[in-house]
Amino acid sequence: MRGKTLVGVAGPEVTGKAATSGTFRPGDVLICPALSLDHYKQAMDSAAVLCSAGGLTGHLPSICRIRGIPVVIFEPGDLAAIAVGASVTVSPATGTATVHDREQGGQPIGHAAARRDPGDFAPIEAVIALCADIDAVNGCVASGLVDSFFIREEFLWTALAAEKKRSALITSPAEGAALLRAEADAMLRSLMPGQSLTFRLLDLRSDEAEVLELDVAGEGGEPNPELGLHGSRRIAQDARYQAMIRTLRPELRGAPIKWSIPFINDEFELNQILGRLEVTDTRDWGVFVETPAAVCQLPRMLDSGVSVVNVGTKDLVQFVLAADRNNRAVAHVYDTRHPAVMSALSAIVSHCTGYDVTLRIFALGADIGYYRSCLPTDTRFMLCASELIQSFSAA
Repeated sequence: MRGKTLVGVAGPEVTGKAATSGTFRPGDVLICPALSLDHYKQAMDSAAVLCSAGGLTGHLPSICRIRGIPVVIFEPGDLAAIAVGASVTVSPATGTATVHDREQGGQPIGHAAARRDPGDFAPIEAVIALCADIDAVNGCVASGLVDSFFIREEFLWTALAAEKKRSALITSPAEGAALLRAEADAMLRSLMPGQSLTFRLLDLRSDEAEVLELDVAGEGGEPNPELGLHGSRRIAQDARYQAMIRTLRPELRGAPIKWSIPFINDEFELNQILGRLEVTDTRDWGVFVETPAAVCQLPRMLDSGVSVVNVGTKDLVQFVLAADRNNRAVAHVYDTRHPAVMSALSAIVSHCTGYDVTLRIFALGADIGYYRSCLPTDTRFMLCASELIQSFSAA
């Protein structure tokens, strides 16, 4: 049967037993109506995920993309027709799932992604979900291609939740800082000489915070969490979170870390966050540009002295085109190469010209070549770890 690949367009085929949440064992093909944070641990242990709702760049699909776990979306009726325990081969390249009569091996049997010339793209910032991703990238990718790694704090909390350590941010900012310090230390130890880490501060929507049982500031039940109290808006209101970051930062002073502020619109929000986190030197600080307002106000934020700009194209696309990236019904509208999107990216590159700033634009593996051809040749990119390994692995 044929569906639509959300993750792993050029990845190899995989085979495993079909399993639901209640029957799942590591190595199975996970079948679930909608892929949410509730399925994190099982998704991370799966050969592939088949679902009937979700979007190309949703939260957990994004983590699966980093980890190299295929995700394919099917009509609910087609998904329901797959019997639990049946052997299923999933082909991300064609967006198909084939049900077999007997068990087959679960090793990849497909083809690798097309190789690219690293010299056209270096240096790249690798987007990771776990410390192990750093080792995987450095072990497979040609030396010098990756000069930094990008981690979203919510990915760390998602992983900690799977280890039943999710209450730290509720009970004690000091305990939360200690957990994040341990994660950061492990990542820093895995870096090669000349590499750095970009740490994006917490950007949990209210519906995601509930799943992780993190009692962060803000009322639950928001009608539109995507446009609600998250990112810089939540950070500005949550005194406990501010205390946790103020505790964490001095412990990592001198480490090759840059700090990125998510979901931010303008210099007022930027200065508010920097003030509440007691930041006096902005050279290690940056902004995560993902709203049209941030594109317009970027020069003023650069005037504040930030030295890092990361562009979150997944959200920028949905806000520029007013197309929910998690809504299958408008997937045809969500166009990562739309002229309006490319115009916004070009404006960001132009704004950064003349500033001593490191600019990175996130690209899906399928888009990086297109972005490279449309933007100035010295534009630098961010790429998910698994897609980076597929496209640029050392010979």
